Amino acid sequence: MDRGSPNTTGVTKEVVQELGMILSYGRVDRPTDHGRQERFYRTIKQEEIYTVLDYPSYSAARASIGNYIIYYNQRRPNQALWNFTPAEVHRVGNKTVLRIYLQ
Repeated sequence: MDRGSPNTTGVTKEVVQELGMILSYGRVDRPTDHGRQERFYRTIKQEEIYTVLDYPSYSAARASIGNYIIYYNQRRPNQALWNFTPAEVHRVGNKTVLRIYLQ
């Protein structure tokens, strides 16, 4: 995560803490520090946030984005994971094992 103002606000820190996560800031001008995270942000923006455009309320936005994250992890095939879902790879514990399964 970069050190831009949206990522360093108290609200962001509070939400991250509520989710049981830890903020990890990347180095300045090093977008590859968190490449997977950046790719996920691009995907969620393109497939969820930019398609809705105007959530009716904060709680509606939170619910909709939360549902998308569940979809992304449980049902959306990921090309970098040989079209398995992140949940499938996590269950197996190693995407190399899944690659062997494909052969």
